[in-house]
Amino acid sequence: MKSLGDLLKGHERRLPFRQSLRASRVCQAARQWIVATWGQEVMELVALCTFREGVLSVGVSSSPFAEELRLREQELRSSVRAAAPKEPVAHIRIFVSG
Repeated sequence: MKSLGDLLKGHERRLPFRQSLRASRVCQAARQWIVATWGQEVMELVALCTFREGVLSVGVSSSPFAEELRLREQELRSSVRAAAPKEPVAHIRIFVSG
């Protein structure tokens, strides 16, 4: 199944929601890396993912998982850059939400 980003590739310059599409692409890449690294079950811990002005924010519901993500931040950044090379991720913010 193709993602929304894949379906709309090439048309994004003409769309008013270009920033939302870019954010979606980055968050999808981050989620895919998390699933590939820890498995689908861990997605229950991921509460929030946003991308704005070069900052990827990932909110999780577990302090230990937040620490694990922080320890592997460089791997996450590399994976997101490889999957979405046109979206510059300058910083990753990992926090415990709720």
